[in-house]
Amino acid sequence: TSDVLAKVADYLGAGVTVVVVLDPATGTADVYRQDDSPVRLPGDAELTLPDVLPGFAVPVRRFFE
Repeated sequence: TSDVLAKVADYLGAGVTVVVVLDPATGTADVYRQDDSPVRLPGDAELTLPDVLPGFAVPVRRFFE
């Protein structure tokens, strides 16, 4: 929704490196970064954030179990 996107913009504007928005309705994760287009990850994709959490890797679907 527009409220979520406004929050994402607030966080990125405050200097947060990455914002991940999970959507239980679609089972997807949207990854937002400053000065970059958002990336939508489907449930079977692996979410990794090597610049923020080295070694972190989890299938998106796990967030919805």
